[in-house]
Amino acid sequence: MDLTTKEHVDRLPIIISGIGGAQLLAVAKLGSGTGESMAAAVVSALETWGVADQVVGMSFDTTASNTGRRNGACVLIEQKMGKDLLHFACRHHILELVVHAVFVRVLGCSSSPEHLLFKRFQTSWESIDREDFGTGIMVEEVATVLEDVKDEALRWTLQVLQEREDLRDDYRELVKLVIIFLGGAPPGGIRFLAPGAMHQARWMSKVLYSFKIWMFRGQFRLTKKEERGLQRLCLFVVRVYAKAWIEASFSVQAPRLDLELIKALGTYDKIDPEIGDVALSKLSSHLWYVSEELVGLSFFDSDVSCETKNAMVTALRREEFDGEDTAPKRVTLPKKSVRDLHLEDFVSGRTLHFFRKLHLDEAFLDLPPDSWQMDEGFQRSSQIVRNLAVVNDHAERGVALIQEFNGSLTKDEEQLQFLLQVVADHRKAFPDPRKRTLAHTRPQ
Repeated sequence: MDLTTKEHVDRLPIIISGIGGAQLLAVAKLGSGTGESMAAAVVSALETWGVADQVVGMSFDTTASNTGRRNGACVLIEQKMGKDLLHFACRHHILELVVHAVFVRVLGCSSSPEHLLFKRFQTSWESIDREDFGTGIMVEEVATVLEDVKDEALRWTLQVLQEREDLRDDYRELVKLVIIFLGGAPPGGIRFLAPGAMHQARWMSKVLYSFKIWMFRGQFRLTKKEERGLQRLCLFVVRVYAKAWIEASFSVQAPRLDLELIKALGTYDKIDPEIGDVALSKLSSHLWYVSEELVGLSFFDSDVSCETKNAMVTALRREEFDGEDTAPKRVTLPKKSVRDLHLEDFVSGRTLHFFRKLHLDEAFLDLPPDSWQMDEGFQRSSQIVRNLAVVNDHAERGVALIQEFNGSLTKDEEQLQFLLQVVADHRKAFPDPRKRTLAHTRPQ
């Protein structure tokens, strides 16, 4: 909202990130939601802070206003800055598009922000006995589909809850629901949280609703189509989607994880051909991280074998690289079967763009891959790439910040920007109210 006229305006959080963490630059007021307006705001903020020369890439949602070839904000930012940047499309946004496509296929589309099925369940929540629920493995058909992944899925989900203290509350809830669906119990016991807010653009809440509705279907009236659709969606999340979502923020693993997801969707026809087809089709149009540039992340992935890394180096040097040729920002899925795809298939001489835009050491590429971890140049480069932002969660926090403080303490736009800086800095220093956090001395 405009602070003086009370008119609704678009706001754009502009944040830089790197080894030192993330820094809010501005939550800019836009004249319109066009790519030109967003690009101008971004470049202005970068120049005001004097950091434009240090920017080597962009993280963004894959909306048309951002990614349009002529008038998208990304290409216009590059034009205004006079340089080609790495494109780190938000991996969470890509996965939201995938689950949206699956949801629409199995349950149909809702034109209202609050899906009527979910709204009905939210209204009925207080009358539902939280002790009376049914897990997935209690249904023979579901248990059969999950038989080959159940033990590994339980091991992984319990490990996530133990090791990922940084996990957002809704992501943590997803992991716990997967455990319960599989017949397990999360640390602290089984507890179902009340259904939260819904929004057409936020698909995590719909996934959480789907698990709860299906597991409480004995107390909540569903049509056969709804029950079947929810079951299919839950199976997809347990077998494929939950792991992809939770690991989406891991930068150096991104190409390998995307390739693994492509292969999992390519073979999902054995489980549910319709879901496998629609999910693979959607993901295939958003393959940013196996592009010739960003596949370079995999050189720093410790879970990629030495054999594969040798093949990647060979592919890197198979053709001459003059440093001028521009690589496509995303790729089209090759025609050959996804089962036959390997990381080295996406590497070319143009992968060197990735190294040079980030000013990474290239000398380690002359060494055997099993010795890279001991090389100082590799270690320095690895630190850089592991701090790259491949999800847009920082921007989401910026949106939440402006929604909370817009017009609450000041009606002056300049003072609002100062206020947002102070609050963001304080939250960075004290991210939660736990005693051990508050006891720490504020970093200088």
